Amino acid sequence: MSTIVTETIEVHMRLINFNYWRC
Repeated sequence: MSTIVTETIEVHMRLINFNYWRC
């Protein structure tokens, strides 16, 4: 379960970075 949480956080961080760079 911890692995799923870690992967979810990583994906969210990538999405945040992607949106940040788009702006």
